[in-house]
Amino acid sequence: MYADGARIFVEVGPGKVLTGLTRAIVGKDNVLLHTEDAEPAAITHLLHTIAKYMATGRSVQLDKLFEDRNVHTINLNALNNTKERYDLACKWSAGGSCCR
Repeated sequence: MYADGARIFVEVGPGKVLTGLTRAIVGKDNVLLHTEDAEPAAITHLLHTIAKYMATGRSVQLDKLFEDRNVHTINLNALNNTKERYDLACKWSAGGSCCR
C-alpha cells in the first residue's frame, strides 16, 4: 500500500497492533490512526480519531457521518443570544487552557 502511494493508515478494531507495525515499517512521517470498537465509548473514540485526521489539515464530510440519524444542528454562536434551551446529553465548556 505504501509503495502505491498510501500515506494515511487507519486501523479499525480492538487494539492497535497494526498501527505499531505500520509505524515501524513506514516511519513517523505518515498519518497513523487507530479507533477502538471494543469499548462502551467506541463512538467517542471514533470521533476523536476523525478529529485527529482533520487536525492534519485534511477534510471530512461530517454531514455524511450523521446522515439519516436523529440529530439536529445547534448554532453555538447564537446559543448565548437565544431564550431557547437545549437538553444536551453532553455539554462542553471551553476556556483558555482546556475544554471539558
